Amino acid sequence: MELLDEKDITGYILCHDIPEKPGVYIVTDKLGHVFYVGSSNCLRRRIGYLETHVFDSSSGKYIHDASDPVIKLQAEETDVFVHYIDCKDYKTREKQLKQKYCPPWNKD
Repeated sequence: MELLDEKDITGYILCHDIPEKPGVYIVTDKLGHVFYVGSSNCLRRRIGYLETHVFDSSSGKYIHDASDPVIKLQAEETDVFVHYIDCKDYKTREKQLKQKYCPPWNKD
């Protein structure tokens, strides 16, 4: 197998191994400031929507509510991190984390 040898590559992304399990995910900057807390019955799918900024042309919005603010932070050259906790009681845990951190991007 050939090794990549291109001098003009400007960046790369790491394909994360996110589980197909229920859980909670938290969006932060590199210092750990909590911007968003969400939950899903499939972390891989939901975090994938967030990281790829999937746009729904019929509604005129991104599929994930936090995509637009993430894009704005990235435009300011701020690193954005998504942390996750796989857990079966994800709705309860999400509620606890929202109360603890009061993330500004959550609408509720």
